[in-house]
Amino acid sequence: MDRAAFVNTGDLRLGERVKHFTGTSRVVNAEPLRGEHRVYNLEVHGEHVYRVGCLGLLVHNAKIRFGQKGISPTFRYGEFAGRTIDEVAAGLRSGMIKPEQLPIMVIKRNGALYTLNNRSLMALRKAGMEPTRIVNVTGDKFFECQLTERLAEIGGEVGPDFIPIIRGGGN
Repeated sequence: MDRAAFVNTGDLRLGERVKHFTGTSRVVNAEPLRGEHRVYNLEVHGEHVYRVGCLGLLVHNAKIRFGQKGISPTFRYGEFAGRTIDEVAAGLRSGMIKPEQLPIMVIKRNGALYTLNNRSLMALRKAGMEPTRIVNVTGDKFFECQLTERLAEIGGEVGPDFIPIIRGGGN
């Protein structure tokens, strides 16, 4: 409310006012919640805003961004190793694969969330879905370095509508 704009949760300042159903409150604590957490993605018609929690805080949904210029069409590791992005997307659409089977690791950079699991995110998006299992690895040196290298190939930062190239075919 103090900035008259939507502010990423991690960018809220102590003492800053936020608006809710019954008025305003001040931020007294803000700590990142590390680890794996179940989340729900809502697509709200119009302004893409909704209210959450017992206070009814007004929030805006933000898309997870791809963090790589190009991706191979085939999963290399994990439950879907050897399967293509398109095969996994078809399994998601049919209900044979559940979105929670594709955890998405994210790192927050400059207020945006970038994934390290680009094939998984691509399969979900091709199926018309968003992630339901998000693992925040912000601050982990190994993953931070990996993302920095991948983003350097693109030019350092990408917008929310950037879609990587699927190398060797695939749409």
